[in-house]
Amino acid sequence: MQRLSPTLIRPLMAVGLIGAAALALSLVLLALTSWRALVLVDPVRNHLHHLNELHEASRQTQNLLVRHIANQPPPTEAEVGAIRARLSQLVARDGNLDARTPELLRQARAALEPRAVTS
Repeated sequence: MQRLSPTLIRPLMAVGLIGAAALALSLVLLALTSWRALVLVDPVRNHLHHLNELHEASRQTQNLLVRHIANQPPPTEAEVGAIRARLSQLVARDGNLDARTPELLRQARAALEPRAVTS
């Protein structure tokens, strides 16, 4: 078997080192880009989760209201209490983009409070 001369090996090694350095640099850039994208997407994901929680509370409230209007069995205190607790959690989390949302959630929660019947 014939050996390659050092004159041929040096350029091949230089090309290999340059390729390895380029590959390492591209992997570092890919990792940094992925990390930056994750940082940008995380607030959007949190907001979507908050919107989902708002929607679920709204849906539950609507279901209880429909039951009340349709003269079906009235909502139990436990069902109403669960919605009040969910609204309280949403206010406490403070994941709102609109500054008016916490006050509106407090008003919705207050509307679900049991009222004393006056005669």
